[in-house]
Amino acid sequence: MPPQQVAAALKEHQLGDLADDFTDAASVKEPPQREAARLGCDLTRFVGGHPMGGREQSGPLAARDDLFHGRPWVLTPSARTRPQTHERARRLAELCGARPVVMTHAEHDRAVALISHAPHLVSTLLAARLLHGARSQLGLAGQGLQDVTRLAGGSAELWTDILGSNAVAVADVLADFAHEVDDVVEVLRELGTAREPEQRRTHLEALSTVLVRGVQGRARIPACGGTGAPSTSTAYAAAPGGA
Repeated sequence: MPPQQVAAALKEHQLGDLADDFTDAASVKEPPQREAARLGCDLTRFVGGHPMGGREQSGPLAARDDLFHGRPWVLTPSARTRPQTHERARRLAELCGARPVVMTHAEHDRAVALISHAPHLVSTLLAARLLHGARSQLGLAGQGLQDVTRLAGGSAELWTDILGSNAVAVADVLADFAHEVDDVVEVLRELGTAREPEQRRTHLEALSTVLVRGVQGRARIPACGGTGAPSTSTAYAAAPGGA
């Protein structure tokens, strides 16, 4: 369920004695943990979880039996999580075909800001630009545009909750991104007005550097042949200042 509803649901289910141990699948971890502590939830029987596999579509009808196969499943135990609870959550992830990865709540939230939440907003902002396009222009669109705007098809209500729950970390990523966009805009404008060969060469080199960095960055994604996935042997650690 959405991050802002996790703590209340956990409290309700624990009071109803629905299970011995509890985990969640929300995509933000620090705020739900703090709220669960505030509500007096039994945090010894709770471990935060986030399976890192999904689709832009929502609801049970969008499910697939291979959705989590080979994907990281982040677990964020606190200092109060009992070993049995942690182990059961780890086993659940493995039964779904995923790779359990242990992180602190803060580490997780910074990571998803970079690899999930900010990309969703960038995709959304780009897709919103299409509202200004003529039908004759949009009729030329191909697979490339579909790829970069796919994330924009997600539930606006759900993503408002997610982004609102991880606002600062996402803003930090987007601020750096915005600076780079401003730099590219300046390069392109200068390139469009440059008349001297040396000036054009300088601006083209700057543009090429941007494109090369993009190639290098994409190559770091494990699914694209790079490395950089968190180790499954990450040490157990409590969330800084958390419960």
